[in-house]
Amino acid sequence: ITHLSPDGDAFGSMLGTVNALRGVGKTVIPCVDEGLAPRFAFLPGAADILPTLDGVSADLAIATDCSDERRMGKAGEAIRALGIPLINIDHHRTNTAFGGVNIVNAETVSATETVLDWLEDVGIPVDAAAAQCLLCGLVTDTHCFRTDNVTAGTLGKAQRLMAAGGNLSQI
Repeated sequence: ITHLSPDGDAFGSMLGTVNALRGVGKTVIPCVDEGLAPRFAFLPGAADILPTLDGVSADLAIATDCSDERRMGKAGEAIRALGIPLINIDHHRTNTAFGGVNIVNAETVSATETVLDWLEDVGIPVDAAAAQCLLCGLVTDTHCFRTDNVTAGTLGKAQRLMAAGGNLSQI
């Protein structure tokens, strides 16, 4: 899941995670209260986003780009009601560490950059579908790499995502 009123980083980090995990054979259900924002329909896996988790069961939940539990909305409430472990992957300095596992790096420019670091750390490959989503979050949260927190490392990650199949001009 991701935060309410999702932006490019929210959809990109959620769907990048979804596509990478599906690439290693996991069953993954993306959800955000408002469902898909049409301008992000080009992202791989976007058509699978559910607006509710009613009737869904799961073993694990992952929240991306959420600085606090309240921002997960009804989807977050449904996950808490399931009583399953929650991994919180984010980049906001204000993150409240609400997960059972918190992967929060305020030095990254976007949640997608944090997701990419995590995927690489645990050895989950980033295919073209995941790369497109993660690159979208990098591009949108940095206003096309124009924010002052963009580093050479950020640009290197963007280059790796493009090499993996991310299409910058489409974003």
